[in-house]
Amino acid sequence: MKSWIIRYLPLLLLLVLFWWKIGSLIIESVTANGGHLIYALDDPYIHMSIAKNLVHHGIWGVTPEGFSSSASSLLWPLLNAGVLLLTGQLEAAPLGLNLFSATLAIIGMYVLGLRQGLPGWLVALLSAVVILVAPLPAMVLTGMEHVLHFLLSLFLVALAAEIFVSKSISRRTLIFLTIGLLLLTSIRYEGLFLAFVIVCLLVIRRFYRPALLGAFASALPVVAYGIWSTAQGWFFFPNPMLLKANILQADSLGGWFSRLAEFVMQRLDQNPDIRWLLLFSVLFLLVYRISRSEHYASLAWMFLVYLGMLIPHLFLANFGWFYRYEMYLVGLGILLELMVLAVMVLDGWNSHQILPVVIRIAITGVVLWLAFPLFLQRVKTLDNVVQATRNIYQQQYQMARFLDAYYPHVPVAVNDIGSVAYYSQVRLVDLWGLADRQIAQDWLDKRYTTSRIDALTRQYDVQIAIVYDAWFQNAKHLPDSWKRVGQWTIRDNVVCGDETVSFYAVDPLARDKLELNLQQFKDQLPVDVIQAGAYLYSQPASP
Repeated sequence: MKSWIIRYLPLLLLLVLFWWKIGSLIIESVTANGGHLIYALDDPYIHMSIAKNLVHHGIWGVTPEGFSSSASSLLWPLLNAGVLLLTGQLEAAPLGLNLFSATLAIIGMYVLGLRQGLPGWLVALLSAVVILVAPLPAMVLTGMEHVLHFLLSLFLVALAAEIFVSKSISRRTLIFLTIGLLLLTSIRYEGLFLAFVIVCLLVIRRFYRPALLGAFASALPVVAYGIWSTAQGWFFFPNPMLLKANILQADSLGGWFSRLAEFVMQRLDQNPDIRWLLLFSVLFLLVYRISRSEHYASLAWMFLVYLGMLIPHLFLANFGWFYRYEMYLVGLGILLELMVLAVMVLDGWNSHQILPVVIRIAITGVVLWLAFPLFLQRVKTLDNVVQATRNIYQQQYQMARFLDAYYPHVPVAVNDIGSVAYYSQVRLVDLWGLADRQIAQDWLDKRYTTSRIDALTRQYDVQIAIVYDAWFQNAKHLPDSWKRVGQWTIRDNVVCGDETVSFYAVDPLARDKLELNLQQFKDQLPVDVIQAGAYLYSQPASP
């Protein structure tokens, strides 16, 4: 009993510190946002809207009006819907799910470190670095599925390494692998990268039956949803995935490869932390290939699998926007890098020879010194997470309140749909295409122009629009017939698409009413929202 306590006491202390940090951030955020629990992104409200409509109306969509393929995850809305069914509460569901996932991820990192022969106190220290760099507390407060994606990736990378090192796979392991791959691609489409490399390695190692089961399990959610979505008249893949995909075009094959190389180099230049993890992974695998030390076999397999999912993400998926897209890559990469350095130093220490210890400590020091500035910016995200929730509260949440108060069941055009869909009952027209198949098609066909915006909003009988002006420029600028009535601007924006949203009367007959509604709502806005528009100086009028 005493040895068990000593072994797991560092983990308990780490979890207590993590929960304390999350608790302090939540208290600070709720206090800053008028007593409301607000997430650091607008996107979780898309998933919450789908969950709400799924439970109350049996509809997979951001509004009760019909199906919409608007979610970047298949499993996350279902999990939120499950919480709603069990508890009757939805606003805290993403937070609770993320906190549970993060706790399991911390336990997983700790167990993985112990299996590499590292002492508990050192594993806790390495895990704390990963928590800060990922950064896990900030990802919890985004309300998105990225923490669960990290947990599943960690589990599957470790499980795959165990299979390849032992050169065998038990029935229990096969069950875990199959379920893990099924959940992985259900939670994020980027999970296909990891699933693909695991299946390929299983085939190479002649685990044909597990490879077949793994391929089936990982493809099942994607194919099943795609068939269902196309049956509803939508695309095979969700709109967010298609609209954010990196599709390069060129006149020739050589030109395509040239553009691809330029694109990848640009991405590596813009993401020095990913560039570092890529370089470290390749160097470690080369060194292992030369040394063939069995002591590092498990880590080598984990790095090989990790590299196999990092490279396709670099080519095909997104980076940035609060560091959430690459969170699973950075968290897992940093963990593996730190474990390699720790095992290397401990091996030198256990050799009882001064020179190997000095050399390995020096190498570790140089690596950490080079890596520190590359990942420091991620740690600073923790300083911005409360401000991010404040931005959402000042902008998207207030937009939703305004629309719910004055435009219930009225066609309204917006380009940021999450909070508006969740908190209001407007007839939503999504100008960015996440919740509208026709608009998404226009974007993909590169024929989304001012005339198309005008035609579509007339088709939907849109009365008003609330948009970011900066998002609609050049060939797709807003129609001249739209009349801007007011603007709201937030200070210290760290997460919103733009600091200023503009209110337009799309229908000329809606202008006076929009001006009156903004006038009546102006005193309900947070005092630090900067308002502009003629409505500020108009005399109060009757509806």
